[in-house]
Parts: sequence; structure tokens; C-alpha cells
Amino acid sequence: MVAVGRLKQFVIVLLSVLVAGCGQGAYEARMNTTVRQLEHEAKFKALQLAPVPIPGTPYMIRLPSAFFGNTGAIYTLDSPNPITGDYPIPPQMLQPPFMTIPGVKVLYQAALQDDAGVQMPCFCYIASIERGQEPTGIETPAAEAPPADENKPADENKPADENKPADEAKPAEDKKPADDAKPAEEQKPEDAASGDEKKPADEEKKADGGEEKKQDGKTESGQKPAAKPPKRIPLDVQLAAAVNKAFKSEKPIQWETVECATPQDPAVRIQWRRLAAEGKQVFKYVNLDVQYEQSGPFELYLFQSPDQAMTVIMAWRVSDSLRSKVPLDDWAQRTAGTITGF
Repeated sequence: MVAVGRLKQFVIVLLSVLVAGCGQGAYEARMNTTVRQLEHEAKFKALQLAPVPIPGTPYMIRLPSAFFGNTGAIYTLDSPNPITGDYPIPPQMLQPPFMTIPGVKVLYQAALQDDAGVQMPCFCYIASIERGQEPTGIETPAAEAPPADENKPADENKPADENKPADEAKPAEDKKPADDAKPAEEQKPEDAASGDEKKPADEEKKADGGEEKKQDGKTESGQKPAAKPPKRIPLDVQLAAAVNKAFKSEKPIQWETVECATPQDPAVRIQWRRLAAEGKQVFKYVNLDVQYEQSGPFELYLFQSPDQAMTVIMAWRVSDSLRSKVPLDDWAQRTAGTITGF
């Protein structure tokens, strides 16, 4: 507010010179408008002045200054592994540990000192997805397989044929009656000369309304039917399911609409959707083999272009011990309001 006060004094002096001779009402209106604009722009002071591109899109965005300079580090899919030096970096290193955000193109990491004097990392993930490239499923860490039931009787765990009685396990030919084993010429002639004619083979294949039986799932032409394409689940539904699975809260975590003001005009708002969760997380540096487990907030923002051709995802993570240094909700909303190019 000290900086804003100085700016206000400067504006008053400047406008006094520029509008000398003008009416008092017009002068005050212009001064008040300018002061309000300066106060609004001051809300974005935590962000870099220069915008950065969102990879895979024509959009630009401004990010917090903490992700740049000595405190920041930036990793893309083309970066080398900062620990081993191998190229390229494994894509999973650009992801949070509890879910896979589809379309991640860049990860911003900041190392800041928390209230206890510990250098803690915080993260911002930027993703973009073109229409038609949405995933069919979002990965989350697989749950451990349940242990085998030790209370089951031993014979239930045996293969099916081992539990069969000895007679059932014998080959089928051993159980044929002796008459069936006789050669055809030894059978009674009257059987062959009986008046009942044998049904043609094609009639024996018909059943249930005259349809020809299908074998092994094949059609009458002998070809298996084409597999149906997987049902595409909307991206927002997949993201909500993944976040709810990762953060098992008492109430379902649901989407909410956030109107983010632009820095140019507080009356102009850009609509995003947000999932906000909180819980224990692992905070591991990308470039160091150091990690901490703490509670903290996780916020995921979703933006769709007016023509629905492009989707942008921003995800933010910070530990509770850094909350006094990182106002996550403010950073996320201010950043979201700076998106341009759509």
C-alpha cells in the first residue's frame, strides 16, 4: 500500500499539470479512475510482468515471480533429467505423485523458506489438450492387491480338475459303453434301415428361431465382429474422479466456477472451473533427492477456449508450512486472469 500511496501522489501532481484549466469534476473523475486502475494492477504484483507461452497453444500467461530467478526452476518434456543427466526427463517427474494430469507440458518449481526455516518446494503444472485428444482414463497410483484369504479350505484353492472325482477325470473314451465301441459293420442292420432319415448337417446347426450358431464369437462369415471403440468420458468427469480418489474427503470434491479478473480491467472476467482439495501430500524436489510429507492445498483450474477447441489445465500445490509465503488461492486466480490469445 506504500507503493500505491506514492503512485497516487504522483498521479495527483501529474494530472494537476495535464488538466490545468479543466473543470474540477472532470479532473476528479479522471484521477479516481486512474487510482482505481493502479490499485487493481497492484493486486498482480506477485506475477512476472512478462507473460510466458503455454506450450501447444497460442495462449500467453503471467506466472508468479517465485518460479523464476534464483528461487525457481522450469522443466519441460525436452529437459534432461536434473538428477541423472539422462535425456529426456521421465514424463512422470513432471506430475504430482498422486495422479497423472493429462497433457502436462511444463512444470514450474519454486523453493521458498517456510516459517521453520526449511526450504520447501511448491509447484505449478501447466497442461494443454486439443479437442479429440482427451484421455480415456486418468492414472492414479494403483491400490495394493488384497492378501489371499487364508481361511478358505485348501481344496478351494486347488485347480478345478484336481478336485474332480477320479471317474470324472478319466478320458471320455474310457467311459464309453462296449456297444459304442463296436465297428459300424457289427451294428444291427435294422438300425441302418430304419425309416427315420438323418437330419442334414445344416439343420443340426440351426437353433432358437432358425439362426445359425456362432462359434468363438465369430459371425456367419467366419469373422469376429469389430471391437467397439472405448466410451469417451468427459475430461472434467475424469479429473474430478481422480482428485476425489487421491484426496478422500468426507464430502465429494466438486467443480466450481471461478470468475478471474484481468489486470487490464477489473470489470472484465475470464471464466475458469476449479477443483479445490486438501490433504497429506509428498513434496519432492524435481532436481534433488529430498522430499517432505505434509498436509497442504491442491487446486486444479480448467479453462476451455470459446470454440471448445483447446483445454488448458493449471494445477497448484503448496505445503501448509509455506502458506504464509505462498497465498495459493490468490496466485492461482491472478494467474488465471492473465491468460490471453484466445
